[in-house]
Amino acid sequence: MFVERGWEVINFEELEECTILSRLNRFTVLVEIGGLVKPAYLNNTGRLKDYIVNGKIGYCIKRKRGKLEYRIIGVESGEYAALVDTLYQENAFIIAQGLGLIPWLREPVLVKRNSRVYSEVIDFVFAHGGLEIAVELKSAVMNLGNGIAGYPDAPTIRGRRQILALANYAKSRGKSIVVLVSGIPATREVLICCEVDRELCSAVKLAVESGVLFKAINLYLDPRAAAIVLGNIDLPVKTP
Repeated sequence: MFVERGWEVINFEELEECTILSRLNRFTVLVEIGGLVKPAYLNNTGRLKDYIVNGKIGYCIKRKRGKLEYRIIGVESGEYAALVDTLYQENAFIIAQGLGLIPWLREPVLVKRNSRVYSEVIDFVFAHGGLEIAVELKSAVMNLGNGIAGYPDAPTIRGRRQILALANYAKSRGKSIVVLVSGIPATREVLICCEVDRELCSAVKLAVESGVLFKAINLYLDPRAAAIVLGNIDLPVKTP
């Protein structure tokens, strides 16, 4: 559904507010919810130093399976909330693409998920006009201020390998796109942060030279509507 702030692409039946207490490990955050202290599942291995902070307001949904009852998907960020769950970023992206809401990827059809490309697992393969398009999503949730989101927020060996695989794919077999998903509301631009991972920046430079496209979109959480909202669908990207 289109609303003034963008398109609501995923709606939740129930979104519960919680208070973040601490990060227990890469995948678990301790929260206070409904007057009780409980561990919540976090699907994001980044540092998230702007969000997983004691006292911050988070937003959780109940899990249908697994040992942990709750899953934290967003954290307060101004009037709305940052979408930090990478699986929901992926799901919202695929829904938006399927609805034709992403102009630069409107025509291609999804043919594979988690496909192996030069020994690396890449999120999606689309097809259009006999051409295969490998697409990898990267979560950009480092808040650099002034509407700028950064990627990565920590060194990422896997990210480097995937970008190099996409470079090889673009040179030899098809088309490659890296989609930087900013989960921060009202993002104006996405920046590749060389000071965080210089080796990744070298991989990005090679990828750009090889014909890999770097695109960016804004997907954030509106807690009042209990919805993931698609904002800007073609944000400027600053590559090294």
